[in-house]
Amino acid sequence: MTTPPRMIRSPRASFWIIVAAQLAAGLVLGFLLALAGSTLGAWYAGSAITETQIEVGGVLGAVVAYPLGVALGVGLAGHLLGSPGAWWAATLGSVVGCGGVLLAASLGFQRPIGLIWGLFVFLGLAASTAGYTCSSAGRASRRNA
Repeated sequence: MTTPPRMIRSPRASFWIIVAAQLAAGLVLGFLLALAGSTLGAWYAGSAITETQIEVGGVLGAVVAYPLGVALGVGLAGHLLGSPGAWWAATLGSVVGCGGVLLAASLGFQRPIGLIWGLFVFLGLAASTAGYTCSSAGRASRRNA
């Protein structure tokens, strides 16, 4: 009786699995921290005079907390799956991605607010994952040298 041939795992498949896990973890932790940041921001602004100030506090809390949550999720998933990236690169990517959308919106990017928030979520997540992945490539090349 012969043994069945072993399946050879493709390195590209494991790369895409890691990226998919980073995107999922970044999205979940980003939204959870955004919810916590929004609640904390609204609570902190709770003694404000108008209700608009409370809403602004909630939005600012979410805008600050989302990029940090995305970077935390991307870095955590990468670390748990053995990818040698850096958390600071994920944080930098997330802040640059989200900050770029906010900068474009403040400079007159006149589009529907849903599109701006969608770009905020997507670009922060994509830039964070790209930052983590690029830093892992740099670490791997230094390790092999």
